[in-house]
Amino acid sequence: MRDQLPQTEHKTREAAQAQSAGGSDGNGKTCRTEAQENSTARKLDKRYEHVGRASTNPNKRSDRTDDGKVTSHAYAERSRATRGAANPKGFVPTQQLKTRKISQQYIDIDYHHPLEDVLDRWITRKVLGYISRRRPGRKTLIEEILESYDNPAAPLSQRLLYWPIHKFIDRMRGSVPAATLRERLVKHRATLRGLVLTARSVAEFGLRVPQRFSGPLFVVWNFTNRCNLKCRHCYQDSEHKCLPEELTLKEKLAVIDHLAEEYVPMVAFAGGEPTICPDLIPVLKRCQQHGIHTTLATNGVLITPEFAAKLADAGCKYIEISLDSVHPERHDEFRGIPGMWHRTVRGMRNVVAQEGLRLGVAMCVTRWNYDEVEDMLQFAVDMGASCFAHFNFIPVGRGLEMVEGDITPAQREKLLMTLNKWM
Repeated sequence: MRDQLPQTEHKTREAAQAQSAGGSDGNGKTCRTEAQENSTARKLDKRYEHVGRASTNPNKRSDRTDDGKVTSHAYAERSRATRGAANPKGFVPTQQLKTRKISQQYIDIDYHHPLEDVLDRWITRKVLGYISRRRPGRKTLIEEILESYDNPAAPLSQRLLYWPIHKFIDRMRGSVPAATLRERLVKHRATLRGLVLTARSVAEFGLRVPQRFSGPLFVVWNFTNRCNLKCRHCYQDSEHKCLPEELTLKEKLAVIDHLAEEYVPMVAFAGGEPTICPDLIPVLKRCQQHGIHTTLATNGVLITPEFAAKLADAGCKYIEISLDSVHPERHDEFRGIPGMWHRTVRGMRNVVAQEGLRLGVAMCVTRWNYDEVEDMLQFAVDMGASCFAHFNFIPVGRGLEMVEGDITPAQREKLLMTLNKWM
């Protein structure tokens, strides 16, 4: 396998430093990307070579255009330039967006919504803190207000108490039917939890860009170190056995209870291989009891129709399955065990066939499978996946043994353009 990977050109640190001012290596190529201090790439003495020569233009200002690319500085300036008397916010007309009559779309990076001023007032923060605070033995006021909205089954005392707020919601929801609002917001308990957490965060820290939260919106839990494969790029260097200090079922359930108390809305389970662990279904069910949205990252080989049904019954919504190649033999060689491609794809089909589950196809892009990205995208569409997840290869864990498999900056830029086209 290693001999099949295109080799990254490596430079010694001395050679890279000698070229930092634009020097050539004798082959017409110049090193312009040097690894940061204390990084894995620096420890491995990794160097990238660009395909073309470095610019000889002594002008290094960010607004120059001789490189033939739109810099972030130029993008921002053009965004501001689209504003004028007839277009004060710099928005691109909707009709032009629909008919694609524009060659370049710009975002108004200075856009300010009036609601930001309201949310950042001290009185608003006080109110948000009050309605999102914990109340022993009761839900927060936010939950009671929204759950009693347009709900004949809610206690009459709540409907009368919150009637003015419900009327305000009616006015603000516009043309959206009340039933739709309840279905999308109130009945989706994870969204409701996210609203409570957001209100608490604005109350505690104020409105910020980016927003600072009092608790995580999304937790990724490496559920076990145990795995049934031996993938070359495994960041965790998983083994066929558990670590001695892994949590017991009782401890795992306690973790979920604590996350629920902090109103964490989403938890993603990864590994190792989480489907190996017998604690997975009980923990998923505990998340379901608290209204936490759950997803699963897996290699898919153990997902039978029966197990897919158990996952759906335990409240899991989204299953992300990793696939390294559209060619069975290449995937199996990378994963270390024959026959895994067919078992993985069978697991994908079982997820798609199970009502209540969504499938995502995940691909860690390396030089080894870089030329298969578009084929994998089409494969995901044909499989019935609702999502394609692209992961950058990071040389940690067992990935340190194949550091030469990382794609170059030029390849990464082309990859992002490909993904943007498919989006």
